[in-house]
Amino acid sequence: MAKTLAINEDGLAQIRSEFRVVQDKDLAERLGVNKATVSRILQGKAAPGPQFIAAMLVAFPIKFEAIFDVVVDDALESAAA
Repeated sequence: MAKTLAINEDGLAQIRSEFRVVQDKDLAERLGVNKATVSRILQGKAAPGPQFIAAMLVAFPIKFEAIFDVVVDDALESAAA
C-alpha cells in the first residue's frame, strides 16, 4: 500500500480562522512558498513535501497531526509500479 500525506481540512480551517489567513496567497507568503504550490497541495493535486510541512510547523504553533493526514492508497502503488 502506498502512503502519502494530505492536508486535514478541519485543521486548516482552524488555522485560517485563528491566524486570519484567508486567502491562499496569504498562506503562501506566511510559509515562504509559491502560491501555486499551496494551491496544488490544497486541491490534492500534490502531496505536501518536506519544505511545506516544515514551513507549516514553524509558521503555526500546531502539532503535525492537527494539519496533516496520512493517506493510504492502493491506486498510488499501482501507478508507481
